[in-house]
Amino acid sequence: MTPTQTRTILLYGLSLVLLAMPFFASTGFFIIDEVVYVLSVQAFHAGQDLFVDNGYLGHPSEDAAMLGLLVPTENGLAPQYPAGLAVLGSVFFEVLGARGLLLINALAAVGTLFVTHMLALRFFQSVAVANLAVALWAVFSFMPEYAVGFWPHMVSIFSVLSAFYLFLRAIDEERPFLWAAASGLVLGAGLLFRVDGILLLSTIALVTVLYAQKPLVVFAGGLVGLAPVFAVMAWINSLKFGTLNPISYGHTAGSAVDPVKYISFAVIAGLATLGIWAIRVRGTVPEAVMRAPKSVAFVMVLAVAALVMLVPQLERVARIIVHGVYVLVIDARWINDPRPGAWTGADNTMFLWGMTKKALGQSLPWLGVLVALFILPTAKRRKSIVIVVLFVVLWSLPFILRVWHGGLGSNMRYFLPTVPLLSALCAWIILEIFERLETPARPLLVGAAITLAGTQTWTLFRESGTAGVQQVLSTYVLYAVVILTGIGVLFVRLRFLAGVAVGLGLAMSLANSLLDQRAAQARRGATYERAEVFAQMAGPILVYSAPESAVLANRKTDLISSIVPFDHDFADRDFVASALADGRRSFVPEVEYFQFSPWFEALSPTPQDVPERFLEIVQR
Repeated sequence: MTPTQTRTILLYGLSLVLLAMPFFASTGFFIIDEVVYVLSVQAFHAGQDLFVDNGYLGHPSEDAAMLGLLVPTENGLAPQYPAGLAVLGSVFFEVLGARGLLLINALAAVGTLFVTHMLALRFFQSVAVANLAVALWAVFSFMPEYAVGFWPHMVSIFSVLSAFYLFLRAIDEERPFLWAAASGLVLGAGLLFRVDGILLLSTIALVTVLYAQKPLVVFAGGLVGLAPVFAVMAWINSLKFGTLNPISYGHTAGSAVDPVKYISFAVIAGLATLGIWAIRVRGTVPEAVMRAPKSVAFVMVLAVAALVMLVPQLERVARIIVHGVYVLVIDARWINDPRPGAWTGADNTMFLWGMTKKALGQSLPWLGVLVALFILPTAKRRKSIVIVVLFVVLWSLPFILRVWHGGLGSNMRYFLPTVPLLSALCAWIILEIFERLETPARPLLVGAAITLAGTQTWTLFRESGTAGVQQVLSTYVLYAVVILTGIGVLFVRLRFLAGVAVGLGLAMSLANSLLDQRAAQARRGATYERAEVFAQMAGPILVYSAPESAVLANRKTDLISSIVPFDHDFADRDFVASALADGRRSFVPEVEYFQFSPWFEALSPTPQDVPERFLEIVQR
């Protein structure tokens, strides 16, 4: 089978699978953020514009604001997230209900397959590399989990990748304005769904000054494309929050999630870009940089190390970066999260609200093949490698500096936009390794068999079970991939080991992907079952619980979903009393009854229609 035939089967076969998934996946919620997104869709669909009531207008209370994700305003509660999904989602919701919202992400996921192929082909001019890049992205990563979610991660990623591809076309064109404008417009469209896409601008700025034939024209085109979208976002935020800041969340959120908090990083990146541009304009880049970039890079690392040791402030930043890289990229077991949903299990495994959290390398041990970049001849691919590395580093750095892991989840969702480009780069390395082997399938199968045996043995004989497989064993596999790849590429007689390394990494990544999808669907199924019980109750109700276990995505019910903020010791007494006075049956989890017991008592015996582990409360 030719690479072109493989491309057709791969792209369209995976597309059919992704498009079918929303019709078989659970329509339960995974996390509170998804509830906020869907409430905004339901409100817009019902003609409530951009605001959600949730009982706040009747009796203002922080408990109704879903941990600050809904921002109190005089018109009601405004979802902190952009309004794109509310508008587009209302159309799909009208036709297919909750599954229509899942389909939006699935369609975007299909789009990422094609753009990933186009990016890899542009970087490495090989259909085989592009095919493998798509396989790594769609099969051997955690992408499928987000293809059937309510939060619009895949829409944002499709926007970022598409904008980046159009930008790459622009920097190589004699007349780049239209390509750059299209890139800005596409990136802006994605910002209407998630604002993290704005992180692409630092990469675009730096790559423009390094490689664009006409950098000023590229910048001008990008601004023209972005400007109308920023204007729309500013107008929407003026309606929601009373501010013209297009990327505002409407309040001062936690330092890790408020996009405005990253402006300082943008300023630093902008100054660095201007400095590089000045050097390029003056034409003073030393020839040594072009002739021996690895040597120059090594000298620069030594210089930075010296500065870090001499300047205390730089040492502090360096420590943060090293810690952030280790925790978010290598081993998530060392995450320090003081919230009540974080705990440690056997073998020092780390859980966030029951999910086995993994660093990027733990999820994708095949990333270990990147060590080959220090050994393989890369001169012909230098520009492509530099661009990919800049994208990955500049996108990841804000999260690394704040050591922000993304909260509840099995993986590093904020790093997901970097995975398609990493897939392209690793695909090129893997095929370079395969070219050195007479029969690549043999070491590949050996590595996969070792991983399979290891996972089964660990599950049977270690107390940490599946969690240990995903967090501890996967870390060992990552280290093994790095070591074996380095040895196999460096020593010709041991090249077989590099093939084994690829098999180890791919098998472990596939296992992680399948386990993540199973865990996500199990969580969604459980939250759906509880929410369905509440939806069957007659009359208005108030539920104090994680909103994902109370709200139903399929249809809007007469339910107020509330949760006690983390920094509060008790529920809002007046808010609950007001709901009871209005005739709302009110329910709380058994384990959280202590937050209500000073003023309210639980019915005994518990009514039969109350979900398991919940109590119905009334005024004392």
